[in-house]
Amino acid sequence: MGEKLSQLRHRGVRCCCFSYSAENEYVVVTCNTQGVEAIVPVNVDFYITTRGVSSPPFEANVSVAAKYPWRLLLPPGGTTELGIGEYDVYKVEDETGVEDDAEGRIYVLKLDIEQSETNVCWKISSVTLNLTPDSAPGGEAVWTSQPAGISGAGNSVTFDPSSLAPGEYTVSARSGIVPDYYDSCVVRIIFVELEFQNSHMPAGKLIDPLMPSRDVRVGVIQGDKVKFKAKLTPIVALNSDDYVWTGVQSGRGFEIEIVFNTVGTHREQLQVLGCQHRIATTTVVNVSGYGETAWMALHPQYWISAFELRDEALNWARDNASALGGGIYNGRADAARHAYWNAIMTLNWNATDAEGLATAHEKTGLDNKMAHNETVMDIENNAVGRMIGSGSYTNLIQVQNAVIDALNKGILTILDDLKNVNEIGLLQPSNQ
Repeated sequence: MGEKLSQLRHRGVRCCCFSYSAENEYVVVTCNTQGVEAIVPVNVDFYITTRGVSSPPFEANVSVAAKYPWRLLLPPGGTTELGIGEYDVYKVEDETGVEDDAEGRIYVLKLDIEQSETNVCWKISSVTLNLTPDSAPGGEAVWTSQPAGISGAGNSVTFDPSSLAPGEYTVSARSGIVPDYYDSCVVRIIFVELEFQNSHMPAGKLIDPLMPSRDVRVGVIQGDKVKFKAKLTPIVALNSDDYVWTGVQSGRGFEIEIVFNTVGTHREQLQVLGCQHRIATTTVVNVSGYGETAWMALHPQYWISAFELRDEALNWARDNASALGGGIYNGRADAARHAYWNAIMTLNWNATDAEGLATAHEKTGLDNKMAHNETVMDIENNAVGRMIGSGSYTNLIQVQNAVIDALNKGILTILDDLKNVNEIGLLQPSNQ
């Protein structure tokens, strides 16, 4: 029997021989029909396992021969034909007359999982795997997985992908009577992340790998091109139609490239396998007009005060960098410096001229190859500063306290990567 049990195979493996036999103390059962995988004796019964067949037209041609001292009474002529899920009875009597008649059944089983492989989104709450409608597994099928996490009993199993770790699971359904008879399928629970890549970056960067998620944005100048890409765990090749992009631009496939021509904040949404996952938020600004030198030439009344106010903001941020939270370049101290600078220009001049010089300063920076996301950060912090400067404050201490309050409330903007090599930094609130 051990030799016959070793002939059990999973889907796709075939034996070159189609004749199988098994025996118990009463009879020898033989079947030579293609599609039969093994004959397994269990107590007085026999189970013929199959693979890759359907009934009709499949019928197992079964021969039954009695062992001495038994004489075969059923089936008539010692042969029977059985379809999937059918059984026949064999019956024997003792030729010596010592033992009572004995009988058992011969069953034909089929066990096939309907899904050979399934890719599912990790956020979906319910997924069901089924045996094929014509399956006859022999008792109640028992479902297990490797790694563990998917289990059940019956002709189907339902599980919650959101409760499992992303990855590849081999799921098996086994006969409740013949445990070595099983079928397997692959289930991939896919976790989706979103990357962005601008023209300076050699590779993509995850938009938000942290849990809980942050309020992060990609910062670009009008006309910039950004590529957004799906990152799947585990890595798996999906069809292009499994990826659906909507928002600024619609499309299919694992990546999409967008040229941002409209000023404002935009959202690009990615759906994978019909499950909403990630949203990329992009802020686009326009910086045009005069550079700093040209603007100052047109506003000579500010020649002296412009330098004084610039130095006041720079010295305040440097002297208090630690208290402000560090990051004199692209961090909290940098954000506070820009806000304070614009606030005191507004306080001493007016909001219009403060905006004029601040924007001219950023225009000069862009002309000198300043990073685009840093420019967006500065423009946002400049605007907050002018709002503070337009308030009812009457001295520098009040303005400084208002800037610190905005900093701690996350009203100002910083980059999540202070070095910002290749412009990989994302915009985020100053309190994150």
